[in-house]
Amino acid sequence: MYLGVDYYPEHWDSALIDEDIDRIKKMGANIIRIGEFAWHLMENQEGEYDFAFFDMVIEKAKKQGLKIIFGTPTATFPAWLAQKHQSILSEDEFGHKRVFGGRRQYCFNSEVYSEYTKK
Repeated sequence: MYLGVDYYPEHWDSALIDEDIDRIKKMGANIIRIGEFAWHLMENQEGEYDFAFFDMVIEKAKKQGLKIIFGTPTATFPAWLAQKHQSILSEDEFGHKRVFGGRRQYCFNSEVYSEYTKK
């Protein structure tokens, strides 16, 4: 049986990662879920992918015997994507476009957003 936690090391000082993972392990967890809010780290500029940060986190977790679920980072999108394609932003109940920042602000029907998430 898996017992795990959502872990977002990109939101904290990276000096805390070892301590965080140690605590996760000590509380009895055997799996972590990472990545779903970090598109901006994985693709800071369009078409330029860098997974080094998560490679490091995964390596540290594996050393502690933790399994990893690496989520797709589509819950939040990078600023460059919102600037390039404002059509991906959802609208509120009054038809006003949402502004960039926060989670799940994309339009579920946006074909443009769908194509970017496939990359």
